[in-house]
Amino acid sequence: MCGQLVEGDVQAALHVAAYLGHENIIRTISAKVVTMGWHMDYNNGLYYAAQHNHISTVQLLIDCGADTDTRTGSFGSPLVAACSKSHMAVVQLLIANGANVNLRTRMSYYRTALSAASFTGNTTLAQLLLDHGADSNCGGTTGGSVIFDAAETGHLSVIQLLIDHGADVNAKTPVNKTTVLHAAAEKGQVSAIQLLIDHGAKVNARGGIFGTPLQAALYNNHTAVVKLLLENGADVNQKVWGTTPLWNASHRGQYGIVELLIENGAAINTQGAYGTALEAAVIHHRYHIEKLLLRHGAQPVPRPTTPVPKECKESFECSLMP
Repeated sequence: MCGQLVEGDVQAALHVAAYLGHENIIRTISAKVVTMGWHMDYNNGLYYAAQHNHISTVQLLIDCGADTDTRTGSFGSPLVAACSKSHMAVVQLLIANGANVNLRTRMSYYRTALSAASFTGNTTLAQLLLDHGADSNCGGTTGGSVIFDAAETGHLSVIQLLIDHGADVNAKTPVNKTTVLHAAAEKGQVSAIQLLIDHGAKVNARGGIFGTPLQAALYNNHTAVVKLLLENGADVNQKVWGTTPLWNASHRGQYGIVELLIENGAAINTQGAYGTALEAAVIHHRYHIEKLLLRHGAQPVPRPTTPVPKECKESFECSLMP
């Protein structure tokens, strides 16, 4: 009948009231639910209230029976939602009411509350979570642990905090074995890389789609990271997918990086899966790099009369270069 409330309508109204922080409406709905004998789910309401920093509304919904560890919403849980928005008071309230700081979300961006704090660089929030038992090696956003989140985004204070609480600086992702240093090198996070190295990160670790941190930095044209890694013992001649850093830089036309590699002892005439560095430069018409390599002792090669084979350009190895 028109105008008659049904249970679904009341549930929707509860969600809107929680989203907006209208506590009187929530109280009215709660009383109506008791009168009508309806079952009301307060969990989604708690998620919305936590996400939008309605502190007293959060407490009200908990008092109504909302589960602080409900898995819901795009952030995965009320605690993760509050952490992602840096709502410190809401986080404290949820923890005080029994929220699990190590709860793993299902299909959200941040896998845990500490992941959200690490990615957003909120050191105070990360400290709070760690003080309440958060695992410093719990899952992060990109398949690795939370230190990956802090390293990729360059949040040095969070990185240091996690290390102080036992985070593994040589942790690897379970699928392709990318290390924290690979992740930081790919994003060009110079200061984070130095901090990780200072705490024992392995500069020549193998793994990930780029193979080594040096190749990850090279692929993304992070010259300062290449320089830093070389200064800290990165193997200038370590092959990945059959090619050396010098071959890849020559292929890509990265003159400054080629100079850096040569200055740090790159073997000019090393044969790889696709020939020497000079051959890479010649094939891809990197004339300035050709001259540089020849000045440093590269063995001359005949100039090709045919273009690079399509299958080479499209292969995984050559996909590391444009």
